[in-house]
Amino acid sequence: LVEVQMNEEMYNLMDINGNLLYNEWFYFIDELGENGIARITKDADHISYIRSDGSFLIDEWFENASMFRGNVAVVKRLKNEDDFEIEANFLDSNGMILYPDHWFSAIRLYDRNDFNKQYQLRINNKWFYADKDGKIDYEHPFEKSW
Repeated sequence: LVEVQMNEEMYNLMDINGNLLYNEWFYFIDELGENGIARITKDADHISYIRSDGSFLIDEWFENASMFRGNVAVVKRLKNEDDFEIEANFLDSNGMILYPDHWFSAIRLYDRNDFNKQYQLRINNKWFYADKDGKIDYEHPFEKSW
């Protein structure tokens, strides 16, 4: 796949035969990560993911979406459009939301080299660590430290 740019503002992908992959143009397309997945941005509030073949990883657009770190990315969506409250979850490299029945009020990257503590997340005003696969350590809640 080759990235094509239109008017220095919008992007699309082209296959080896010179055909555009998408009917619409996008604001931004990240480089493919080690897992063959890239973020794709439709506009400021619509971010999703594509695979190396150009197919969409998930058919959902998010308000915010991180790059994959380990085997998961953090995705955020509006919980309530009236008050713009955001909720977050983990997306795995197969396009599955890890906790579809429970979105979290906050997930933040934990900047340490400990693979068992890659993320910090809030559940009912308690904080927990999650590892590089998004597995939550419910056994060791902690107090917010920032």
